[in-house]
Amino acid sequence: MDLRSSACTFGLLTICASLAPQPANGQGASAKDVFKKAGPALMVVVALDANGQQRSLGSGFYTKDDLVVTNLHVVRRARSIRVTGALDHKERKVKGIYAISKEHDIAILTMLDAGAPLLSASMKLETGDSVFALGNPRGLEATLSAGIVSSIRKLEGSSQYQITAPISPGSSGGPVLNDRIEVVGIATSYLSGGQNLNFAVDVKHLIDLIASNVSGTVASVDTLTGGPIVGLPAATFELDDEGWTVLGQGADAGIDHGPGAAHSGVGALKFAYKVEKGESGVLLLPTPNGGLAKAMSFHFWVKADANIPVIFSLVEKSGARYNTMFTSPKDKWQEVSLSVDDFVLSTGKDDPKDGNGKLDVEEIEHIGFADFAQFLAQSDNEQLTNLLGLKTGPRSFLLDDFVVSSAPVAAAVGAVGSPLDSFLQPQIGWFSLGAQDLQKSTGAPLGTAAIRVNYEQAAGKVAAIGRAIGQGKLAGAKGLQLSVSSIKPVKLIVQVEEVGGGKYNTTLDLAGSSKAELLDLKFSDFGAADDSTDTNGKLDPEAIFQFVLIDISGVLGTAGEGPNTLWVGKITATK
Repeated sequence: MDLRSSACTFGLLTICASLAPQPANGQGASAKDVFKKAGPALMVVVALDANGQQRSLGSGFYTKDDLVVTNLHVVRRARSIRVTGALDHKERKVKGIYAISKEHDIAILTMLDAGAPLLSASMKLETGDSVFALGNPRGLEATLSAGIVSSIRKLEGSSQYQITAPISPGSSGGPVLNDRIEVVGIATSYLSGGQNLNFAVDVKHLIDLIASNVSGTVASVDTLTGGPIVGLPAATFELDDEGWTVLGQGADAGIDHGPGAAHSGVGALKFAYKVEKGESGVLLLPTPNGGLAKAMSFHFWVKADANIPVIFSLVEKSGARYNTMFTSPKDKWQEVSLSVDDFVLSTGKDDPKDGNGKLDVEEIEHIGFADFAQFLAQSDNEQLTNLLGLKTGPRSFLLDDFVVSSAPVAAAVGAVGSPLDSFLQPQIGWFSLGAQDLQKSTGAPLGTAAIRVNYEQAAGKVAAIGRAIGQGKLAGAKGLQLSVSSIKPVKLIVQVEEVGGGKYNTTLDLAGSSKAELLDLKFSDFGAADDSTDTNGKLDPEAIFQFVLIDISGVLGTAGEGPNTLWVGKITATK
């Protein structure tokens, strides 16, 4: 099923039903009566970006002399809002935001210009009651449609009417009215592929929202943005892909309006691909002409159908790629907040070089997402992929509410002497190299913020997780201090990897029984790994860009079959 934005919001104040217009013959109002009475209250609502370009278009209506109601997804991320009459085409000036509700997808605007308000219904509708939807579908201003209430449902925490009155994108925010010409709901979505399956939020949620701001406080329109937005790279994916595309065979991207598909509003971008040898896929957004020149941070939400190690890349004009990684947990919306300082230059032998070795945001030409498991699947080393327990097949993840901001956020990785992972960011900055399930953890057994790694121990298998830290972060370090715990006894390899292919290991024995262990590891005790390709044959802390933890108990035959949990907490580079 595919839930799409449609529209119908209703400006409503609880006013006695006796004040509402009454048809002279005692019957319900005709469609002509509804349009004549309600039409003057209908507004066209346009959200504009920082460059004054249209981001989205919807509907709205006056619910009080100076209040216009619309859907939050219409104006979300707007830097400014333009409101014009659907019938008279006169522009009304927006003073600010009176109230918003993410749960019910409602935004109330305070206007400098008064309008002709609609009344809200004092009684709930019942199945079979007549309704009318008024809006601007696809920009076709002042469109009226009629139908009935086909059901009353509870969806996403909101009371909603399922109606047969047709509604389409662009009508979002317009009123749904009864045959007494009272607002009864706000249309929020429809099911594409289904005939006349449309939904409107119950007007009671609007009434409660208006009552919540008894002081009449007005906030700036900037409260909708979640922070300063840089140019075009901001997307809510309500109606289209907003410029995002895919690269690679077997990959596809498109808007998903299905139930639960969106983090907010009614749409999200779905990226579908395959984890198989010979398959590839990257989700891309072109950002040419210095579009990210003021970028300081990136904010978005992702939801995956598997535990996915996500690579997020920034590509400069020269082709130089700066990457960071995080984990998107299965079937759960994950907030991600990243600093530009979290990105590390990709220095593989086939990677393009960067002349100055630093990320220049004004040079960025593409933003990209990929699944690290796809790269592992391309390996010719079948033994390695079997060891890791890599699962192949189709995968997908959803992207929503993507914003590039000029506001800085703290980088996740600290300097020598401070934690290399603060665990303060909403996302997990670690990544899995196999089938491990990574989650955030607090409290026992480490008594501090940590990650919890759930996995299956099995003969001939390893479990591996990693953390990118960035070249140069460990300059001057003599070793690592590591806080860990495991339910079962494990043989654990700690590996640091240098730019250029140098890999150095040390091996630890963890006692198990969920005992917290604080370990001091000296780089002088690390030895070259079998697959190390270091040219100088020695560990150089300033060249380390990531470290990996590997449970090798399965290949050593010291682990039984069954689940285990490993906790990894505070990691500090020591002098």
